[in-house]
Amino acid sequence: MKMKKLTGIVLAAACMVSLAGCGSSEKKEVNVEKPEDLKTLTIGVQQGTTGDILSSEQVEKDSQMKRYPKGSTAIQALKNGKIDLALTTTRNDWADSITVMKQPLYLAVPLGHPLAKQSSVTFADYMNEPHIVLDKGTSLRTQFDQSFRERGVIPNIVFEVHGCDAALQYVALNFGVAILPTIPAMKTERIAIIPIAESGKEFVRTVYLSWVKGDKLLPVVQKVRNLITEKFAISTI
Repeated sequence: MKMKKLTGIVLAAACMVSLAGCGSSEKKEVNVEKPEDLKTLTIGVQQGTTGDILSSEQVEKDSQMKRYPKGSTAIQALKNGKIDLALTTTRNDWADSITVMKQPLYLAVPLGHPLAKQSSVTFADYMNEPHIVLDKGTSLRTQFDQSFRERGVIPNIVFEVHGCDAALQYVALNFGVAILPTIPAMKTERIAIIPIAESGKEFVRTVYLSWVKGDKLLPVVQKVRNLITEKFAISTI
């Protein structure tokens, strides 16, 4: 039986965490007991996200990386049986899922922006700002559109980009603001990162580990799933 791949999706964004995968056309015994054991396996990520950046640092060679242009593409790959596991930002009725993390979302603004020195912001503070957003089909874009639609406000979108790093570059160049999870590129003196504090609203992105219901997972895939569950799971419901 041919091993499938583990992919990470970042809503996003998926903008994500370091993701590990199991994938090879060869039949070989793989011992997976700690994160370091994943470095020789194939890693699936959403292109241009934090998962892509961090995972690329973990593998021995770039050919081990399996990059998807959008999170929705990876979800479809999971549904079609091309991969065994996926880190997703949505639950699907055809998949079993566990919650592995919740990423707080922040407003990224240029350092000289009037909001840069505030300890927190609300929707009213940034709703009329020029926004840099991710492409449609990403979880962050869906969440962004929904938050404006619920309030009956049409956002001022000035740029659509493929990933969080690209969004931050536009923010640093003073083209607008962006709503993003924490990623390594935020550690720059050119950008201010402000918590979003909206009463009655939780500004987070939930990430799930998912697999197709009823699928019999290979032993190595089960080990990867168990490792992620043990190290990162918030809830197994």
